[in-house]
Parts: sequence; C-alpha cells; structure tokens
Amino acid sequence: MNIEIIKAMSKDAYYFLEYTKQIGSEIDNLTFDKNGISISIEDDEKQIEEWYHSSNNLMLLAKKREDYWQ
Repeated sequence: MNIEIIKAMSKDAYYFLEYTKQIGSEIDNLTFDKNGISISIEDDEKQIEEWYHSSNNLMLLAKKREDYWQ
C-alpha cells in the first residue's frame, strides 16, 4: 500500500470530519463520539486554511494514493 503524507488543505475538511465520525464510533477513549467533533465544515475549512498558510501550525494527513483525497 502506498501512503503519502500531505499538508491538509481546506478541501480536506469534509473527509476529515467524516473520519472523526468513523473513529468516534469505534474508539471509546476520545473526546468525541460517533457524531465526530462539533465544528461545521465551513469552520473546519477556515481553520485548515489558516493552518495551511501559517508558519507555526501544521495539519498533516496520511493518504492512500488511491483514496478520494486528491
């Protein structure tokens, strides 16, 4: 399996939030549950965009090359 580490972009917000719902339903010791984290897609997009352009913040994603994250 080919894994690529990428710098998150605002277009990744939806998939990130969906991922938090998935792991929230599978793991009991998180600060969120099957509903994911309490943030809108728009707010998450804004936050990721700020981090993308920041010199001291970073959000990385591990992506399979065949994933829908392009």
